[in-house]
Amino acid sequence: MLKRIPRAPRKVTTNQLQEHLAGLGKDITIRSIQRDLISLSREFPLVCDEGKPSGWSWRRDASPLSVPGMDAHTALTFALVEAQLRKALPPGTAGHLEPWFEEAKVVIEKNSSSVFNWKNKIRFVSKSMSHLQYEVDEDVRAVVYDCLLKGCQINITYQAIGNNAEPKKYPVHPLGLVVTDDGIYLLCTIKERSEVTTLHLRRFISAEPTTTPINIPIDFDIDKVASTSFHIKLSDQPVKLKMRISKAEAKRLEEAPINQTQKITPIDERWSLVFVTTDDSVHLRRWIRSLGVDLIVLEPLALKNEIAQELCSLNYVYRM
Repeated sequence: MLKRIPRAPRKVTTNQLQEHLAGLGKDITIRSIQRDLISLSREFPLVCDEGKPSGWSWRRDASPLSVPGMDAHTALTFALVEAQLRKALPPGTAGHLEPWFEEAKVVIEKNSSSVFNWKNKIRFVSKSMSHLQYEVDEDVRAVVYDCLLKGCQINITYQAIGNNAEPKKYPVHPLGLVVTDDGIYLLCTIKERSEVTTLHLRRFISAEPTTTPINIPIDFDIDKVASTSFHIKLSDQPVKLKMRISKAEAKRLEEAPINQTQKITPIDERWSLVFVTTDDSVHLRRWIRSLGVDLIVLEPLALKNEIAQELCSLNYVYRM
């Protein structure tokens, strides 16, 4: 029963607890559940609201119920997860894990001998351009995540990115979330439309939950939609690459191959040839650009000409 009780602001009613216990084959009356909850609240940080119907919750700041208790290695894992999540996700997104993060800090302090000075031993380094993190309204995030999991529609007020665009209110059918370097996006359909739309959570002004079931498009595939919406994959046909690459970068590719088709052949002391078949994508082009003079595309000619034309245009702009 304790595991079934959510953390505030969510709650569970005694009727819902009875249904849950009945599903486990336990026949117990509402009155017995109420007596047990009152008794448990003397030992655990449980609270009951005054709503109709009333509901029970763990306090927001309650330590997690952990059996068996968290050991030093588990605590270190949570500490590392916290360090990475704080950079990868907007502030507040990992808020529901906060009690475990806090418990991890306590466990690490009590076991300092076995996790000595860990903060100065591990670093997460991003190779992409960093941006200031933005805030997502906590209530909006909670509603979006909850309705997404339950398969219910959301009435949202959304501020589009267009100049002087007025906020608009409409129902959406949440289908999935995509996390990128610049934030979290909701994949959804709007009103009764069938096409999937991408909405940035940072532009949600408000979100109201409903109990109305969502309509899922028959052909919805989250991987295909994400790839199309964020222009990741440019073609369904793979590209067969032939590249001349510096020895230093060739060694890096030997350590971390693009995929199993990759083959590297030495040319001389400075250069190597790389053959690989991979997706024709935005990420491929960004990687090629990032290596500058250390990588020269030889085939396919269309990609080679595309990169060459881009460099000519860039050279012209910088000479202006």
